Amino acid sequence: MIHEPRSTRIIRAVSGAAALFLSCYAGTSLAQGVLDGDRHDCVIEPKLTVKLGGREQGTIATIKTERGAIVKQGAVVVELDSEMQKLAVEVVRLRATSDLEIQTAKARLEFQGLELARAKELHSKSVASAKKLDEVTLEEQIAAIAVKTAQLQLKVAQSELDQAQERLERRLIRSPIDGLVTDVTMSPGEFVYDQSVLMTIAMLDPLKIEAFVPISIYRDVLVGGTAEIEIGAPVNEVQRATVVVVDKVFDASSGTFGVRLEMPNADYRLPAGMRCKVRFHKRVSEAGAPSENNGIR
Repeated sequence: MIHEPRSTRIIRAVSGAAALFLSCYAGTSLAQGVLDGDRHDCVIEPKLTVKLGGREQGTIATIKTERGAIVKQGAVVVELDSEMQKLAVEVVRLRATSDLEIQTAKARLEFQGLELARAKELHSKSVASAKKLDEVTLEEQIAAIAVKTAQLQLKVAQSELDQAQERLERRLIRSPIDGLVTDVTMSPGEFVYDQSVLMTIAMLDPLKIEAFVPISIYRDVLVGGTAEIEIGAPVNEVQRATVVVVDKVFDASSGTFGVRLEMPNADYRLPAGMRCKVRFHKRVSEAGAPSENNGIR
């Protein structure tokens, strides 16, 4: 049996404890990820910016919002003059909701049915001629066609009502997104053309973050991964964002690639148009070291 020196046993024990500590630390890193020490420049922008126009030409009757207002998707923000369209809807509605022509045609058909029955009876008794019977039969068939024609005309009127209502609806300009009105460029009384821009609406929830980062960390940035966004003055806080786009084409001249992230901003507390710093959470392998594969085959 070989006896180790006491100093050797102490070193071995310390090494074992250190190895145990590192394995526990690695397990924690696997669950939480490693924060990249490098901070990269980024810009906070609205997710969408919509320059709102009209679907039809016309004079602006009212503008129902103003700069700085928050609008919901589908809310009416501008109304064009629509008196003619409203009158057209009412005229077509009268025809589309009345079945008087159908009732008249059915009454005529019922009468012609009685006439045909009498003509057949008289013809069977040799009182009415065959020609008279043919004439009454034809009139009964025409009356039946008149009923179908009246029913068809009612359906056409109902379709025309839908069209008239759609033309009236097009005079109402609605917001296509939830967002903040950043600019109103026209006023009531002005004429809206095809290319006119009425207002600008910015979607601020979520916010979009654009960054160009070195290609050396390409394998550490994954769609669905997270990052810390350091926002400077006057906000001075750190928020978490999610990676939504990783460019597959590098910029060879600068040695960078583009990354887009999204950051929730439900209360519109954070403004857009600010510079920031981003630090990505690296994916960690089972051994506790940053992964080299990163899902790329």
